[in-house]
Amino acid sequence: MKYINYFIQEKLKINSKSKINKNEPLEPKEIEGPETPGKDYFDEDVMIIGWPFKDKNDQNYKKTKEYIRTHGYRIFYDLEEIEDKDMFDWFCYAYVTGVSNESIWYQEVNCYVYGPEGAQGYSEK
Repeated sequence: MKYINYFIQEKLKINSKSKINKNEPLEPKEIEGPETPGKDYFDEDVMIIGWPFKDKNDQNYKKTKEYIRTHGYRIFYDLEEIEDKDMFDWFCYAYVTGVSNESIWYQEVNCYVYGPEGAQGYSEK
């Protein structure tokens, strides 16, 4: 007599076109930086710059700001401009990929809440 799980495994066929959670969101501490692909709240592709941080006193905030400065990025929307910061645990800097802005020589980055309501890093599985 076959056990039910053997029967299910025998009948289950997954082809190469099936999608099974290829992208999984990363927890803030899983971001290894300095540039991590992700998605924003509009489901647009973004590149997270640096490492997620909790506030201005966080070591990751300082490392990220230094990385932004030394790699020629410019901050357009900064942490100070986020209202009700105390409602959120994590923040990050990111820019939307695929947007061509040929009139400027630098990439503009914005500060986001880290998570589905802002921007979030993803890993390929």
